[in-house]
Amino acid sequence: MTYNATPGHVTDSEVNYNVSSLYTILGDVRLMSPFAAITGTNIADESKNGNALTASASVATWFGHAGRTVYYDFGTDKRLYRANDTDFDFGDGAGNDTAFSIACAINLDTAANQTIIGKWDETAASEAREWLLYTDASGYPTLDLYDESGDHYIGRQDQT
Repeated sequence: MTYNATPGHVTDSEVNYNVSSLYTILGDVRLMSPFAAITGTNIADESKNGNALTASASVATWFGHAGRTVYYDFGTDKRLYRANDTDFDFGDGAGNDTAFSIACAINLDTAANQTIIGKWDETAASEAREWLLYTDASGYPTLDLYDESGDHYIGRQDQT
């Protein structure tokens, strides 16, 4: 997709056109967050599902921009959360599974041992691990898919 906007200014119609184009290309989008909030802890979901995220603290100190690029700087202690939601379940590990894709635009200061996104809880008395996209100790992007019923997983890692 080619995106051309007026230098220094993006109109609402340009944003709406490009978001609409993304939905057409991607199909069933479960979460799309452009990280546009500049204060507060509520991060809107621009998909049809309304899966808003909650920031661990006000994003006022995370928010930044360089030219026309808007970003959040998570540092080492900032997180976005979403309560357990079936929109992010992609099967049951027993043959009723569906394919899914994850797309993230990130720039890591330190690539080693970074969680990017996942539906994952190792802290509960009964672990609830489903899927996790992260970088390992060598900085390699890795995706793990879990089946808690048998404590099994399958994963894929890219070392290039």
